[in-house]
Amino acid sequence: IPHSSVPTILGVDICHYYYISLDFEAQVIKIPYENEVVQIPFLPGNKPLIKTVSSHITYIKEDTYKPDLHILNSPIETIPTDNQEMDQVLKNLQPSFDKEAPNSYESFSNLLKKHQIIFSDKPGLLKGSQARLNLKPTFTTVNRSYPIPYGKRQRVFEEIERMIGDGLIEPSNSPYTNPLVCVAKNDGNIRLCLDGRHLSKHIIPDMESPPDINTLLQKFIGITYMTSLDLTQSYLQIPLHKDDRPYVAFRVHGRNLQWTRLPFGLNVSGSIFIKNLNAILGPELYPFVTTYVDDILITSHTFEEHLEHLDIVLSKLKEHGATIRLSKSHFLKERIKFLGHIITKEGISMDPTKIAIIKDFQAPSNIKELQSFLGLINFYRKFNLRHSELTGQLNHLLRKNQPWLWTQTEEAIFNNIKDLFIDSVVLKHPDFTLPFIINTDASNIAISAILQQLDTQNHLQVIQFASRTLKPHELPYSITGRELLAITYSCEKFREYIFGHHQTIIKTDHKALSFLQSCHLTHGRILRWMLALQDYNLKIEYEKGSENVPADVLSRNTSQEYRRTVNQHTLVSYHSV
Repeated sequence: IPHSSVPTILGVDICHYYYISLDFEAQVIKIPYENEVVQIPFLPGNKPLIKTVSSHITYIKEDTYKPDLHILNSPIETIPTDNQEMDQVLKNLQPSFDKEAPNSYESFSNLLKKHQIIFSDKPGLLKGSQARLNLKPTFTTVNRSYPIPYGKRQRVFEEIERMIGDGLIEPSNSPYTNPLVCVAKNDGNIRLCLDGRHLSKHIIPDMESPPDINTLLQKFIGITYMTSLDLTQSYLQIPLHKDDRPYVAFRVHGRNLQWTRLPFGLNVSGSIFIKNLNAILGPELYPFVTTYVDDILITSHTFEEHLEHLDIVLSKLKEHGATIRLSKSHFLKERIKFLGHIITKEGISMDPTKIAIIKDFQAPSNIKELQSFLGLINFYRKFNLRHSELTGQLNHLLRKNQPWLWTQTEEAIFNNIKDLFIDSVVLKHPDFTLPFIINTDASNIAISAILQQLDTQNHLQVIQFASRTLKPHELPYSITGRELLAITYSCEKFREYIFGHHQTIIKTDHKALSFLQSCHLTHGRILRWMLALQDYNLKIEYEKGSENVPADVLSRNTSQEYRRTVNQHTLVSYHSV
């Protein structure tokens, strides 16, 4: 054993007592110690295989029943990705370097090899991080384990042994137990998770939460290069405090085990991970690093800038002991999937796989299936101007004690909704140096709005759609009331874009609204709306309805029914300001 102060023999008793394991594939001895797993190579060469280990391993008490093992200052070591996988990644990327500057391939190759130790299929251990479970004093739980399907048992047993060897779980004497869930992964492997629903009821929530997705999607104007990093089994890189490990115990085939790392399946797992990852990366990386739970996206304007940004992020993660799964990471992309969206320098579009799911969704036969469909499309409502108008015509089926009756009318609405998502637009990135333009519409059942900007060719580009159905007390509003409600709603919905912005132009074909900013108001509701609008730098402009045909939207949406409705309701103006 390199760096040992005296020749040392580890017997069966000491290996059993300290859960020391031999990994013959990696050719290392794994020794769990506090929140780390020290890895010692079998065969030292002329140069130490683990340069950073300066530990002393000594068998102190020879005659005692419980041997003492002393390990000092020993960081965890992970087995890095082999050269073959790294070479394959570089080979796949090589054609994309033809358009870059000379030596760009070598620069990127050297950068990845510089940080090669961080790329591993085994979870690292984040230094300075530790998860605590803040439990309510009334906590008690003993839940029965779920039976493991026969076809998965062997893989589960193998995964258990692997995780024990990696120091992710350990034998337990806990009086508590939680069900274990076996989740099939896309690559055919399995993931073991805790069914922590009962335990989570007794954990005081951590208020750390991921940022709003729409807020994150505002950052990408002018971006050319993108890299996404996949942290290896992200949550399992956070050590769990030893006092909290008994609470996450589970039982498999008569064995009592417990997690030593933060498990998947708890209500606080995501928030704890977010807090620790943000502490590692720091606020200074925010301009070019976007994180959402365990998704890390690095964005840059130029190739040279991207290499610099990537080096900074990899250095930070390596310094703190994180590991990245190379096979699931994507480098130097001009088009990338992130948070269910496709991001390019041109804009943001729907993930084609999600469009396919919507397209293939069968007509619902009960309330539960309808709720599932509406939940799916609601995530992408910003891509559909008529979302609320159409879905509002299906809401009667969701009412309590309402008999389920799916007729040709509901079928036509259902198909129209799917058509609009299939023909969805590309939402452009906002340019905060230019004015925003908002076009609003109010129908008898819904209000809607489009946030836009003029491009360099003086063409309006859609940034986001917004819509909602009218509430019962809003249905009797006059035309003026509904139009003003639409304007107020649009400003509230697009607040993150237009609040504090130097100018936002509201286009309306309702002439009375253009005088609202200067007339004397006495009606309470309209007065409240106008006071709310004073938070923004608005300019309300009247435009004739005959000139108010959204040609660009029509060209992007092929549904004939949609074209008829757009012309009928005169939704937006696409004339230059």
